[in-house]
Amino acid sequence: MKKRRYSYEEKTEFIEYIAMRHTSWECLIWPFNLTDAGYPVYEPHVQGHRYVCELQNGPPPGPFYDAAHSCGLRACVNRLHVRWTTKVVNAADRITHDTHNRGERAAAAKLTNAQASEIRRRPETHAALAREYGVSPAAIWHVRHGKTFKDAA
Repeated sequence: MKKRRYSYEEKTEFIEYIAMRHTSWECLIWPFNLTDAGYPVYEPHVQGHRYVCELQNGPPPGPFYDAAHSCGLRACVNRLHVRWTTKVVNAADRITHDTHNRGERAAAAKLTNAQASEIRRRPETHAALAREYGVSPAAIWHVRHGKTFKDAA
């Protein structure tokens, strides 16, 4: 099924007449297309929440600032929820909002959080555990030393 292409005018009207006049603290979800990562698509290279942030807060303070969501919901365009922040602070927000992609959420993860916890408790060698779990001995070392799966109990 092909996605409907919304016009620039429809999206602009939504931002001007709904998003910028929205006074509730509840999330305002972007009703149009989203990127694969779940962010609002306003123009081909402009995300909706970033445009709303600029209208609400002015231009970003520098070239490396993100439009961060205080709610943690990527599709939200509530002007009261977006602010300019550094990439480091935005990454910390993802931990707070539990929207990070660390541990078993990482696209390339071969272990689960439960397996990482088990690996930390077991006395076998790195090589033996690596064979059992189908990963490298280095991967086992990283788990045991807290370099990966930091959130696993």
